[in-house]
Amino acid sequence: MPTEYHLRLAGNGPTGRAILLCERAGTTYELDVLTLLYAIVLTEDPALVPDRTAVRAVLEPGTADALAAVDAMYRPLDQAALDLAAGGTFRARADRYEARVAADHLEADHMHGCALITLHQSRETVYHDDGPLQRGLAMGRARSVLARQLQPTTADRPAGP
Repeated sequence: MPTEYHLRLAGNGPTGRAILLCERAGTTYELDVLTLLYAIVLTEDPALVPDRTAVRAVLEPGTADALAAVDAMYRPLDQAALDLAAGGTFRARADRYEARVAADHLEADHMHGCALITLHQSRETVYHDDGPLQRGLAMGRARSVLARQLQPTTADRPAGP
């Protein structure tokens, strides 16, 4: 049976979804990148996020089946984020996202604020003894978290939330 904490995460929109997937994968390292991927695809297609009231209604029983039903509701968003992470269009779409957030003043929203910070940090150059290095994103690890979630069976996922 899922914990109350995991049920709350599942009902807390895309940000809660990103946290839940990272916890299932046993890491929070990819959280910022998942949040960025969700923010970009939701800015392009807001209909990908399930209705929060419907999600909470599905979660009401508080069972593993309820959590699985929410996973199904989020599948289109997870797939769109994976497609963005795996495709060759990330930089162009990230640039369009950044311009739109600035134009629409969406950065006050928590998800967009976190996404912009992640995007800006990925473009920074950090200096080490070996010279300048681009910080970059942990895109490969984020793809793994999403791909794992989108597997057709749950047999190889850890038990629990």
